[in-house]
Amino acid sequence: MDRHLDWERPRPTLRQQVEETLRRAAASGYADCVGLLTRASGDLFPALRVETNPIIAELHDLSADDLGFLIQEYSGFSNAALHMFLEARVRNRWPALRVEILRNMDEEFGALTRGVPHLELMRYGYRDELDLETDGLGYGEATKGLIRRLNALFCTQNNVFLAGALLAFEATAVHEFRCVDLILRQRAARIGRVLDAGSVTAEYIAGHVAPEAGDDDPEVGHFNGMIQAIGADAPANRTEILARSFLAVCLELSQWWDQISVEVRLRPLRHALSAGREHPDPFEFPAASPLAAVGASHYAPVA
Repeated sequence: MDRHLDWERPRPTLRQQVEETLRRAAASGYADCVGLLTRASGDLFPALRVETNPIIAELHDLSADDLGFLIQEYSGFSNAALHMFLEARVRNRWPALRVEILRNMDEEFGALTRGVPHLELMRYGYRDELDLETDGLGYGEATKGLIRRLNALFCTQNNVFLAGALLAFEATAVHEFRCVDLILRQRAARIGRVLDAGSVTAEYIAGHVAPEAGDDDPEVGHFNGMIQAIGADAPANRTEILARSFLAVCLELSQWWDQISVEVRLRPLRHALSAGREHPDPFEFPAASPLAAVGASHYAPVA
């Protein structure tokens, strides 16, 4: 009889699970590889699912200020992601994928929103409806690190690797924007507002996911289109490379959600612990000091 119970056996580490996924991807055809990676994106990286996202788990405990910080940080990624697609457009050499990238970018630039780019809808809606500015921000280390590492992944001369990165963006987008939708609505509620269907912010979200979950989500169409476009040109024996970039993007997105959730929780505590440091103690130079004549009033805090 096996003396070791299941609960006594160590669970595979994330690295071990990733390596196993890469091994299985290398032995799979394209269609099976895509199915494997789609499942892995949520199984290996729970933060990329609405149901297990660390921010959504604590959403109702977050203040308006916490939510504002989170939304502004995410806006930095939203801005950068468009430039990553531009990078992919420049570097890609596959005809079908070029068409799909252009279709996606046309929508980002307003093909389905009466000519208004998605980012302009975001900026105006956040400013006018959520009291949040998104221009000229300095982002935190988690967001800067995410953008830096994703840019590095997209700056590749390997078209298969590039395709995997694009596929990961689309595979994770539906859950990502459903999380963002919940965060935006919670911020609105915290400041006494409602994002109704006619609001600019709601229109921005509707450009990515439908009000109700389903196959009509624009991002589902983008994902299916990306699968078909990559499949038209991807070499059959390069699925491991495709899987590497796909999982690399998932890793970075997941890490950002995990890091930003910690930062959101710690911000109120940091503020509370640092209270008082802006009120220095009164100070006087010793009587023998040549600066004593300056007087304590010069250095003491002003009442």
